Amino acid sequence: MSETIRVLLVDDEEDFYVLTRELLAGIPGNRYEVDWVGSYDAALGVLEADQHAVWLVDYRLGVHDGLELMREVINRGSKAPMILLTGQGDHEIDMAAMKIGASDYLPKDHIDARTLERSIRYALERVRSQESLQVSETRFRSAFYGAVPGMALTSMDGRLLRVNRSLCDMLGYSVAELLVKSFQTLVHPDDLQASQRLLETLMGGERPAQMEKRFVHKRGGTVWTYWSVSLLRDQRGAPLYFLSQIHDLTERKRTEAALRQSEELLHKAQKMEAVGRLAGGVAHDFNNILTVISGYATMLSKKLEGDPELQREVDEIQTSADRAATLTRQLLALSRKQLLNPKVLDLNLVVGGIEKMLRRLIGEDVELRIQLDETIGRVKVDPGQIEQVIMNLAINARDAMPSGGKLTIQTASVVQERPGQLSEGGIPAGHYTVLIVTDTGIGMNDEVRSHLFEPFFTTKDRDKGTGLGLATCHGIIKQSGGYIHVYTEPGHGTAFKIYLPVVAGAAEDIRPAAGAGIVQSGSETVLLVEDEDPVREFAVRLLREAGYTVLEARNGNDALRLLQEQASRKIDIMVTDVIMPQMGGKELADQLKQLRPATRILFVSGYTGDALDNSGVLRTGAAFLEKPFSAARLTQKIREVLTNGAAKRR
Repeated sequence: MSETIRVLLVDDEEDFYVLTRELLAGIPGNRYEVDWVGSYDAALGVLEADQHAVWLVDYRLGVHDGLELMREVINRGSKAPMILLTGQGDHEIDMAAMKIGASDYLPKDHIDARTLERSIRYALERVRSQESLQVSETRFRSAFYGAVPGMALTSMDGRLLRVNRSLCDMLGYSVAELLVKSFQTLVHPDDLQASQRLLETLMGGERPAQMEKRFVHKRGGTVWTYWSVSLLRDQRGAPLYFLSQIHDLTERKRTEAALRQSEELLHKAQKMEAVGRLAGGVAHDFNNILTVISGYATMLSKKLEGDPELQREVDEIQTSADRAATLTRQLLALSRKQLLNPKVLDLNLVVGGIEKMLRRLIGEDVELRIQLDETIGRVKVDPGQIEQVIMNLAINARDAMPSGGKLTIQTASVVQERPGQLSEGGIPAGHYTVLIVTDTGIGMNDEVRSHLFEPFFTTKDRDKGTGLGLATCHGIIKQSGGYIHVYTEPGHGTAFKIYLPVVAGAAEDIRPAAGAGIVQSGSETVLLVEDEDPVREFAVRLLREAGYTVLEARNGNDALRLLQEQASRKIDIMVTDVIMPQMGGKELADQLKQLRPATRILFVSGYTGDALDNSGVLRTGAAFLEKPFSAARLTQKIREVLTNGAAKRR
């Protein structure tokens, strides 16, 4: 499609104007309209109208020359291309014109229609190309600098040529700071080789390449990104620049890490729950069996006092039963289903009370240091369980120091006024007594540390560890409302910190009662209700040998019938299992209170906390004894209830 092109000829010779007009008129295709001015000043006069697509400027214009005119026209902002008309052999003038900004130069003596048309056409095409390039540049700059992702234009050797504000904000630098850096200095060292391989791959193809990549923030942190890079080439296909688009993935990575951590915690919780269900499922039957084994072993040991050899063998049976009972409690502690008997106590007294035992446990190769803070507050925990925690940690420390070392047990007082004030996370604000157990052993790497509190996880030989010690500690502390944290490094030992909330009140006496371990006799009448025949038979035999009169029943219904049959008989105490078929111990006790309000009640059970909570027994504050119990413990508890009523649990 043809167009009209207006041409301005600046020449002091009218004849050349006529010639030019005739030459352009004979060119097929576009239509040319030629205007003519004969001087420098006249040319500037028509400049304001800006009506001409191209200027033809003669070099000789009288007082001024064509170079001066071209310079002035360009200075005034004209974008129209200018072609200088010169005499033959004016090479220096031609070069000067090109430096000023001329599109072309033509010798006047050799101009023909074809040469003139080509020069005008090329000049206009060049202008259009420049305008298109400027539009593209404007669009590029707008897209580049206004992009939400980080943008970077780099040279082939990695020098940063352009960056946008998003990239500056992402990495913490100003524009000026980034433009003196190379791309390589910003990349995380671990990703540098992979980045270089990606660029090498890009050099051999046309499509953009992508990868997840880490950069280093100005403050030193890691910035996770999704990096997409394209190769820009010139018209000949030679590589010019790398154009990078960088999406910040740091927050997404944090979210993914938090999700993974939550999933791991859920998995661990489910594992704990599974162990708890397993332990809870077998605990009742196992505790009944252990009660019988332990009870008869105690009775048999007493009868064999004259035969030390046989007595030692029976004592081994008792020791094994005690170990089995401890294992059951450990399994229940993992899932926080064991029964606790918390007391307000001074943790310093607990540590001091087991110091001798600890020294025997750790052996002579390990130096034990006790550092107790006298200002610590009281805590409410089960004394036996916190002793178990300390001993488990001491054993773990001993095993981590096969060539000897130092074991330090400390107490301290810590007040956290706001959450997050302590270096340990997840601890609410409050006043805490802290138990710190530190060793100088081999330490642990991150992989071992991440599994430290998992049940059955151990780095010890199969015959040296069950993988329950630390998991038990974790369960006990969590069930007690505390927090446990570990600090360790390979070759630099390990420190466990246990935070227990401080409570008000005076410390209770946790010393063993006088006569502990001795079967106590009595002459009262006992109603024993137990659905497990071996347990009932053992208890009946034990109590009768201890001087008690014993009435026995297999369940609640049998007990009520017996009470009706023995209506005139005084019954001093009823010892009843909690969970029984037909009628449980709680329902039986409620009816007994109506029939015989003066009769004391002692509940016993081998079930876990959940089952007992559902029965409602623990909420009544009634006297309770946990299975497995020894012969001495049963008679002591009966004596305690007969003397003091529903005094203490367990």
